[in-house]
Amino acid sequence: MEFLGAERPIASIKPDDIRRYRDAVISLRANHGKTKVQTFAEKQTDSLNGRIKPKTADYIFQPVKAFFGWAISVEGLIETNPASAIKLVVGQQKKGERSR
Repeated sequence: MEFLGAERPIASIKPDDIRRYRDAVISLRANHGKTKVQTFAEKQTDSLNGRIKPKTADYIFQPVKAFFGWAISVEGLIETNPASAIKLVVGQQKKGERSR
């Protein structure tokens, strides 16, 4: 709601909006959850080393895809899923490299 606007109709959301949201999620700071008073935009960073890992970004992004699937199949609020073709590429860990 903060990213797209609370008053925006769900039927007006397009795949480009979902792509912009995906890119914003990818640029979240690694410690974005520790500060509750900042907006979504303030929790983003330009530093590649300070961002969340791709797997974490995917964990945050997957509910968006599920929400639009629910909006079609259960509620019938929209006719097409704008998030269906949007992917977040999660890189593979190098063999033998420990995660922590």
